[in-house]
Amino acid sequence: MQNTQANKIPALDNELAMSAHARWLKKHGMYTAAIFYKNRNETVERRLSRVTRYILEQYPLPEFSNGQELAFPSSYILNAKLPEDDANGYGYHFTVNGYPSFRKEKFERLMGDYKDSVEQYIAESIHHDALSVCADPSRERYNHGGVHNVLDWDTIVNQGISGYRKRIEEKLASAEEPGMRLFEEGLLDVAIGLEGYINRYTEKLETVIAGSAQKDPALEKLLAGMKKVPLGPAESFYDAVLAVNTMMVIGNILEPGRIDQYLYPFYVKDKTEGRVTDEEAFRLIRMLLSDINDRIGHPGVTHVTIGGTKADGSPAYNELTEIVIRAIGGLRTPNVTLRVRRDMPQNLWDAFLNNISKGYGQPAIVNEEQFMEHLVKDYDLPFEEAAEYVFGGCSELLIQGKSMCDSTWVAYNMLDIFQETMYNHFLSCDTFESFYKRFKEECTITIKEMEEMINIRQFSYGLHFPEPITTLFVRDCIEDARSFTNGGARYNFDATNIYGATNAINSLYTLKYFYEGKLGECSKETLLRALIRNFEGFFDLHTRCKKVPKFGNHNTEINELAHDLMDHVFGEVMKLRCYRSSRTYTGRFMPAIILWTDWILCGERVGATPDGRLAGEATVDSCGPMQGTDTEGPTSVMNAALSLPQEKCIGTCVLNLRLDPAVMKTPEGKKKVQMLFTTYFGQGGNQLQINVLDPEMLQEALRNPENHQDIIVRVGGFSDNFVKLSPAIQQEVIKRTQHSL
Repeated sequence: MQNTQANKIPALDNELAMSAHARWLKKHGMYTAAIFYKNRNETVERRLSRVTRYILEQYPLPEFSNGQELAFPSSYILNAKLPEDDANGYGYHFTVNGYPSFRKEKFERLMGDYKDSVEQYIAESIHHDALSVCADPSRERYNHGGVHNVLDWDTIVNQGISGYRKRIEEKLASAEEPGMRLFEEGLLDVAIGLEGYINRYTEKLETVIAGSAQKDPALEKLLAGMKKVPLGPAESFYDAVLAVNTMMVIGNILEPGRIDQYLYPFYVKDKTEGRVTDEEAFRLIRMLLSDINDRIGHPGVTHVTIGGTKADGSPAYNELTEIVIRAIGGLRTPNVTLRVRRDMPQNLWDAFLNNISKGYGQPAIVNEEQFMEHLVKDYDLPFEEAAEYVFGGCSELLIQGKSMCDSTWVAYNMLDIFQETMYNHFLSCDTFESFYKRFKEECTITIKEMEEMINIRQFSYGLHFPEPITTLFVRDCIEDARSFTNGGARYNFDATNIYGATNAINSLYTLKYFYEGKLGECSKETLLRALIRNFEGFFDLHTRCKKVPKFGNHNTEINELAHDLMDHVFGEVMKLRCYRSSRTYTGRFMPAIILWTDWILCGERVGATPDGRLAGEATVDSCGPMQGTDTEGPTSVMNAALSLPQEKCIGTCVLNLRLDPAVMKTPEGKKKVQMLFTTYFGQGGNQLQINVLDPEMLQEALRNPENHQDIIVRVGGFSDNFVKLSPAIQQEVIKRTQHSL
């Protein structure tokens, strides 16, 4: 059955002006795929931009409800398949930002029944191309997934899409090289598609308002705002918030960045003119954050960054900084990170401490001076550019509107590396020093191999997935005529997420005990056999391994080992360079210990280890001690974490800390906590994520989850409702040691 919608596709309305591939796909109802194949001689960027424009011009608009103030209901997602596209179910279509969806088994229903050799070639070549695009060329060992980015929000709220269109048209007027011309024509298609979508939106809203029997001030305000933004510049605080909300949904970019900075001029202007109060600003910010919370899936990873430093070096704290801290209370997402300088005002400390005392786990805090210093010194960023750093997803570092970061694309599981060294070299190493040297050498080898694998992936991703909408709104892409994923962004990073570091440290220290004869009577063969058998039949040895001192307590020897090992690993990662680089900046790998939920998965892939960990058990959830192995209080935990050279782990280095709620119940207790945190940062700590939770309440939530839907916990770079977490993660959160001061 053919869909008449095909006749409404301008790009495909003339069979004399399209490729044979496009005609074949159109015949079978795969319209976005047909548009992509209209001219195979064009660049991928040009072809996908045409797809983006078509989807924006055809995508169903949202419904409107009384009292609606933001552009979209939280249930509306502009990233699904068009209703008319691939209605026959042959399994090939594209989404609005150029991502293909290909279902091999569905598409193959069309194969094998060809009219002629040309049609056979068409079907088989599309099949081959789609499989190649959807394949991942890197090795599973280092593979993860996730790309976060933060748009150029300053330009979006101050110029709007019209400002971008003007820049494209100026560039296109002087574009002589064919590839550059096609690139700019593609971005012009994206801008026109966005304009068309917004115009359809406002026309529908006008019709809804005109047909309503009762006046709705909220919808009229929404209409007035949408007639200005995001096509043009914002004129008010409400306009600016509306522009952010609209572009996050249209572009599927749920990373609002430094909202307390780029929204602040609108807030000041409106407050001076009496058009907004602090209460109204709080309400609008809360509405924006709540929309993100309601919109994204579970577990959700998206980020707001506040505070810190301005380009001129002065503090970047203002009234909106505190409003955001208050507004995030009780929401599981977005993640909020507060950039903490030594001169941060006390009212912001108070707001932060008040939040965590209520168990919200938001915001996380980071060491501003350390980030700024090492972005400039180690990553060669100009100071004024470094000042624009933000976080995406859990806690991956980006430069707002100017960077591409394959955040968490790299999973480097140190316990996996250790296991291979253990089984291949333990028997031949007669001293701890010789084994440790071998392990460090194999870390060096695998880190270099990881670079090669990830760079293959960067090349492939940049080749196939230019992300037209994101490309439009990231600095330098228009001017350099390069896509966001292929070096168009000014700064390119790859966050190398290092898993199992603490477990490797503990396992090495257990081997040190073994070589020194402190593990009791045990041969190398016996220890290896115990690991192979998951300690079954080796109960006494397992007990002795678990009793060996663990990282996170006061032990100078372990801390020195930790420093030496992680200084080596971080240093090797910092040597790596990305394939994806801009014309002015060579892309860099950034060490990170963030871990999201994958510390569970990484543990599932590794057998028993000398530290007493059993096969399949989770690895550590941060740069701190293994869950439940710290027994001496928060100072020992922090001193252990500080033994890692965290200044080299700028990607970032998360420390999860769980405090007894009793600590936070008095002003004196909160003051002690503030001093503890400032001391940690003063000595080189990178980031803190805090849980203040009653363990009895967590156990009660396990028994009766329906009564505890509001418990928010900090997991491993993000917060979520405790009762929505998997049982494995719930148990690991409960295992964390609760510290009192």
